[in-house]
Amino acid sequence: MSDYIDKASDIHIDRYNAVVSDYNARCSNYRYRQSDMNAVKASVDASDAVLKAQAASTVRQWR
Repeated sequence: MSDYIDKASDIHIDRYNAVVSDYNARCSNYRYRQSDMNAVKASVDASDAVLKAQAASTVRQWR
């Protein structure tokens, strides 16, 4: 998502920081099996273009 942020835009920076803070608050203590991590990585790799499009769409809505 950070690739789509306009670093000169206070709104973009504030919204991005809020997303990161929310993630860190919910996901700071986690445990997982290696097999689960491998499955998620494969899923993310297969969905790369879709995820990037969703990130770009989210950032566009911040204006």
